[in-house]
Amino acid sequence: MKKLEKSFTKKGFRYSQMWRNDKFAIYLQENDVPSDADNYYFFYELIKIKKRIKTVVLFGVEIPPSEVYPADKDWGGLGWTFFRLKEAETKLNNLLKGNGELDQGILQSRANVCLEVESV
Repeated sequence: MKKLEKSFTKKGFRYSQMWRNDKFAIYLQENDVPSDADNYYFFYELIKIKKRIKTVVLFGVEIPPSEVYPADKDWGGLGWTFFRLKEAETKLNNLLKGNGELDQGILQSRANVCLEVESV
């Protein structure tokens, strides 16, 4: 099964994967105008990873099983946007509560990558 891309561009935003496990991922979402500091902004997106388990044929092209980023219509149920990384981590903790899946060390090491960005 093809995994979600670690970075991609979509609808004028750049996405960079900060953390993931088999069920969830946190992406940094930045507008695609980084050279214009006055118009630079960013958010954090927590997603529940969707999985397409069967090969699909669209317009004659076979698309193999793969992980899928939630669609716009899935937002609020499979995806959430936050202004701060801590808010995304809190939501993730609530979703994983009792499962013992959250690795604080991974989150902290990935969070350190964005400290410089968040202080802008």
